Amino acid sequence: MDAWAFDPYQFILIDTIAVFHNNVTMFGYADGHAAKKTWSDPRTQQWSNEIRDGTRYPDMTGLSDPDNPDIRWLAAHYPRKH
Repeated sequence: MDAWAFDPYQFILIDTIAVFHNNVTMFGYADGHAAKKTWSDPRTQQWSNEIRDGTRYPDMTGLSDPDNPDIRWLAAHYPRKH
């Protein structure tokens, strides 16, 4: 198990999410439910795979693009105060 970081207020994915098994990630929530997310934007897939493979290092600039549908999905589903 690994961790990842996301800033939902600035739409920045700081550390990678696991993009394995046909570009799918499973999310587990504190209330016990789980959700499967298929990543649709090739930029999300490439960025995560580069970090996983060691050809890119995660930093605070991260993957930041509010036009990326995957980033918008994370922002909508990320637990936070509104």
